[in-house]
Amino acid sequence: MIQLSMNPFHVYLDWLDQWCYSPSALNDLFANFAESISVTPYDVRMLASLLLAYVFAFFHQFLPDKRPTVHHLYNVTVGAALTAFAYGPLVLNVWLMICIVYLLLRLNPRRLGLTPTGMSWLIFVLTFAYQSWEQARRLYHPHSIDNLHFTGTPMILALRLSSLAFDVARGADMTADELAVKPRPVGPYGRIKAPLAKCPSLIAFLGYSMFYGSVIVGPFFTFAEYASFASGRSFEGLTKKDRIRLRLESIAWGLIYMIWGVCLMAFWVLFSFFPPDPMLPYHAQHATYLATPLLWRIVRYHIIPIELIKAKYYSVWGLAHGASTMSGLTYSGRRHTMARVWSKFEFRQGANYTWLLTQFPPSMAMMTTHWNAGIGFFLASYVYSGVRRNEMIKRRFGKHVKMIATIATFATSAIWHGWEPGFYIFFLSSALFTNLARRMSAVFRPFFATRGRLIYVYHVITAVATMSFIYLQMPLFYYLTWERCVAYLKFTRFASAIIFVGGMLFTMVVPPLPAKVEAEKKDE
Repeated sequence: MIQLSMNPFHVYLDWLDQWCYSPSALNDLFANFAESISVTPYDVRMLASLLLAYVFAFFHQFLPDKRPTVHHLYNVTVGAALTAFAYGPLVLNVWLMICIVYLLLRLNPRRLGLTPTGMSWLIFVLTFAYQSWEQARRLYHPHSIDNLHFTGTPMILALRLSSLAFDVARGADMTADELAVKPRPVGPYGRIKAPLAKCPSLIAFLGYSMFYGSVIVGPFFTFAEYASFASGRSFEGLTKKDRIRLRLESIAWGLIYMIWGVCLMAFWVLFSFFPPDPMLPYHAQHATYLATPLLWRIVRYHIIPIELIKAKYYSVWGLAHGASTMSGLTYSGRRHTMARVWSKFEFRQGANYTWLLTQFPPSMAMMTTHWNAGIGFFLASYVYSGVRRNEMIKRRFGKHVKMIATIATFATSAIWHGWEPGFYIFFLSSALFTNLARRMSAVFRPFFATRGRLIYVYHVITAVATMSFIYLQMPLFYYLTWERCVAYLKFTRFASAIIFVGGMLFTMVVPPLPAKVEAEKKDE
């Protein structure tokens, strides 16, 4: 029996931590299966939830088009069931955060002495603080490390809820005529970011927050995109025949992504015997590493472990992408004709990543845009653009505001990913190298651009340089601890820092080609 003198908050946390290990037929079943394949019970639960989402996504296609309340109820009911199945009582923390955010959205911010924009930033800080707290619990509480994947739900909700708050704040400062303007799709996925005239109803808010296809690991989408799907507006302009065809294509592509995700998961399991860090100086296999032929050493100890890490992300993202696509949310399109939708294979807000552009990225900017496209869209729309438009920052930093916005964007991404130092080192280096790539492009691109097909040589060079940076720096993304990251940097002789400093000095000595000179060369 729980003693009354005990701290109720600690009792609650202990109950959450121990739930997966309490004896029950279901927990024992998952625990035994997880032990047989050397993973945790939470891993099995999360994978099972992602696969179960496909069943509900299939039946979602048969819901009436223009009955948004039915869609909201379906989404919140299934989302609540799947998250409870995956995480147990841990999901109560998520519901608590969702309710607090909705109450804040319903309040009049001016009664609290805040502007609508101030309230949106308060919600932004609150949601990011909550997901950071869950990440801290993962590191410092018993058993929480086993439920590593639970933090995915708070991370997705931090983006989803704060973006909704920003959209409501934007709408509060706009006139009726401005709100009536139809938003234009932006970015490579045709994303929609639209201001809202008022806070959505409770059932719409819950349906958006707990959409079952993406509440566990994404993808991220705005409320305007969700409302277009739930209300049936995404089918406007399509004939009945085209609607049926679109539904069939959604189901087919959902199955394709499910197979793709399962294959990548199998690849990760089959090749997981490749340890991710045998190149470290203090590792037991260091002598074996040095004795390995150079070419096989690069493939065996550098490329394969990094590809395994990426395959794990690709797998769960692909599974979530497929369920969202099968439901119709991420393949319902805003194009006026079926031909335009089908010709480009556009998965817009459902595209967590674009495999070819993340495996062979032509530039760092392209890599960050297409790797975890949801957080990329959020950072570009709310962080990067916000910093660049801020008048105070523009006056303070002048022409360097673009670099400041880039650093702020990657710093926010590091905070969103977790507390570990490896995230901060990796994303800070990504910001610095992105800025270096821009400076290098200003020096070299005009030379190639004025010589016809020689521009393709430039694209190959930038792709190789970007991939080299990824293979050089991505180990920091999974070493995480300060000691391991420093050991890796010492092992590489701080090559990334030397390359960055050398590149910056080079761009200072060799100025970019002026636009008028480039135009003259084109005339020649």
